[in-house]
Amino acid sequence: LTSLGTAGQVVQVNSGATALEFATASAGGILQLKSANDSSKRTTTSQTYTALSNLSVSITPASTSNKILILCNVAGAGANGANAGGAVALYRNGSILAGANGAADGSRTRAIGQLSSGNGGQEWILNGHSSIFLDNPASTSSLTYQLYMRCQDTGGGSTLNSAYDDGDSADRTRVSSNITVMEIGSTIL
Repeated sequence: LTSLGTAGQVVQVNSGATALEFATASAGGILQLKSANDSSKRTTTSQTYTALSNLSVSITPASTSNKILILCNVAGAGANGANAGGAVALYRNGSILAGANGAADGSRTRAIGQLSSGNGGQEWILNGHSSIFLDNPASTSSLTYQLYMRCQDTGGGSTLNSAYDDGDSADRTRVSSNITVMEIGSTIL
């Protein structure tokens, strides 16, 4: 190379594989990455999905052809009882994200994961879930991906990031939940 390229260019091998040259950077690969983490204990007694404000990320795709890869990791629990479990779901722009959550079927709850109930008095058990979903929003507008939580038993409620029995003891566990989104350039998909 005998000169400098321009801003935004990369160095690559020429088509004849005989020399280096400057070229425009490819639009492939990971173009953006956003992430949110929450390690605080969260509790809900709502049977309808409620937004988890600390588990929300916004991203604006550069092209309608690009896709968004979403990775989620959550853990939580419910009170002792046959119907005490809860659930966590992935939403986009305030609506449950089709395909990322379970299919709609009768009265069944759509979710990326179910929070365990403390059946049999085992309220110290945490139930963890990981989810990976490739979304094709076909948009260049700002998109907000957010986790929502609900419970089944309004008397006991459900917890996130801790067991329902959260006594101060070494055999009780606290964890973190998180969401990460990445814009993936269309040239590699």
